[in-house]
Amino acid sequence: MRRPQLPVRGASLPTAVFVQADCLDEQAFDEVRWVESLQWPELAAIVAYAPVHQGERVGEHLARLRAEHPSVRGVRRLFQDEGAGFIVSAPVVAGLRETARAGLVFDATVRAVQLMELARVHDDVPELRLVVDHLGNPPLEAGVRSSEGTRWRHGLRAVAAHPGAAVKLSGAAAADRSRGMPFVLAALEIFAPDRVMAGSDFPLSVPPDADEYRRWAADTGTGLGLADDELDWVRHGSAAAVYRIPAVAPGGNRPTIEENIS
Repeated sequence: MRRPQLPVRGASLPTAVFVQADCLDEQAFDEVRWVESLQWPELAAIVAYAPVHQGERVGEHLARLRAEHPSVRGVRRLFQDEGAGFIVSAPVVAGLRETARAGLVFDATVRAVQLMELARVHDDVPELRLVVDHLGNPPLEAGVRSSEGTRWRHGLRAVAAHPGAAVKLSGAAAADRSRGMPFVLAALEIFAPDRVMAGSDFPLSVPPDADEYRRWAADTGTGLGLADDELDWVRHGSAAAVYRIPAVAPGGNRPTIEENIS
């Protein structure tokens, strides 16, 4: 497998968190080992795949991840293509409870119509540290003021009601500035900057070109009307707090995710 370039040197992101690219259950550890073998100097943490749909049985998988790969700070299992009721099903709730017990973050990739289910499962597992990827995939074509956009905002607010939840500015909504900006601004209002983190979705939403990536990194957070310390949270402070990256989070006495859920 060819090593992809991660051109973050000289950009505004000195470190990066690798988020798994989806794989089969039996490929989970191979993917982590492959990422570690690349020896990216910028790599600060890994979000690995975990079959949380296996319920309590995933506990052994998570224990092995933590024992063999200390760089793993979180896990993900895509939900966006699952049907109604999947996220709140008993096996998934049990799997997410095991994730919280293991001290790992869960990255949730869902569609806008699934946000209310995500909030409900967080009611059942309030100790879970949760990151909503790609802004919850808002309805870009319909617009933030459409009925679909209103449903997205309600769902995101329900998730944000849990102090252990954060949202990631990534995916199409972050890359498409013209249509995505109203959703980005809404997410910032709902969560506040210290629970919002920038994510590139590189190389899918950001072209796999060094100059384009550096331009994206430099532009992250511009045009949002944020103070410098708030931009620091969006660009790196929130991710450092959520994924427990050894770095001093900006903001002094402002609460971090870890403090919120302790």
